[in-house]
Order: sequence, then structure tokens, then C-alpha cells
Amino acid sequence: MATKEKVEIKGYTAEERAAISQAELRASAEELERKSQHLNAQKLDIEAQQKKLQQDLNAYRKTSVYRVLDFIAYGVERLNPSTIRTLLVHCMNKLNGNIDGIECTLKYDKEAPKKA
Repeated sequence: MATKEKVEIKGYTAEERAAISQAELRASAEELERKSQHLNAQKLDIEAQQKKLQQDLNAYRKTSVYRVLDFIAYGVERLNPSTIRTLLVHCMNKLNGNIDGIECTLKYDKEAPKKA
């Protein structure tokens, strides 16, 4: 009959080394899970910040366009058609997000267009 001998590696039996390895692997898995949860929380925070930034950009664009349209509406008779066209194109570009940060200097034309 063969006898079971305990195999020792560096002072530990195979069972002891397997148990130690298992504990180390569990600790590693728990640490990786904590890191994953932390990254997911950061991702959610970034998404919330991006949403807030988009809302702020939309509010900025709306206010900027309103400023130009208000200028046109209350001074249309003092503006040349080409100036009106330029300002309207600026508003369309602003609403499309093409020119954020650019604000027109608004002033009425020196000479009002002549009425026919």
C-alpha cells in the first residue's frame, strides 16, 4: 500500500501553498474590483460634467444669438441687407456650434439704406 507523503516546497506543503495562493488571488481580485468600481464612479462623474458643459454651451449659444437677433430686430431699418445676412449667418453658425467664443461687435451702419 502506498503511503501519502506530504510534499513540502520551501517549508510549506502543497496544500498550504495552494491556500496561500488562493488567498493572494482573492485579494488581487478584490483590489481589481475596487479599482473597477472607482473607475466606473469617475466615468459617471465625467459624463455628468460633460452633460452640464453641453447645457452651459447651449445656454451660451442661445444668449449670444438672442443678442444679435435683438440687435437686428430693433435696428433693421438702419442695417444694410448684407450686414443683416452676415449677422444671420453668424447666428446659424453659432447655433450649429461652429464658432463658439466669437462675438460680433454690433453697431449700426453709418448710412442707413435708402428707401426706394
